[in-house]
Amino acid sequence: MEQLQNQIEAQKQQIALQNQQIAELTLKLKWYEERLLLNQKKRFGSSSEKMNEGSLTLPLFYEAEETADPAAEEPTIETITYSRHKQSGKHEKELKDLPVEVIDYLLPENEQTCSSCVNPLHEMSVEVRQELKVIPAQVKVVKHVRHVYTCRHSRSP
Repeated sequence: MEQLQNQIEAQKQQIALQNQQIAELTLKLKWYEERLLLNQKKRFGSSSEKMNEGSLTLPLFYEAEETADPAAEEPTIETITYSRHKQSGKHEKELKDLPVEVIDYLLPENEQTCSSCVNPLHEMSVEVRQELKVIPAQVKVVKHVRHVYTCRHSRSP
């Protein structure tokens, strides 16, 4: 029984200590919140450099209007137009003297059948892509030709 009394007394002391710590931490939290608000107000609040209404109407920038002649004629505005003409065929002219390597991508005969209806595919179009291949001390044009096939019966590629 005495042991329980001692245990209860120790827990009461611990609770009192924790309540005291909670009160101290609450005070610290309030102090930090006040400091934060003051710093924010100082940083983002209204400026201390306040101007009165009369100082905004100083005749500093109206000098040209006061000295100008209102009867004078307005100058005409001159517009400069320039149209740039793109040279057509310049790219081909630059590449015509270079050697051309053609890589042809053809579908083998046994794969030229439609996957859905098993009818033969026909060549619909040819896509050509050119790229410059620069090898030190050697430049050539590589032309990639890809044949595009389609089925005439099921309209699936």
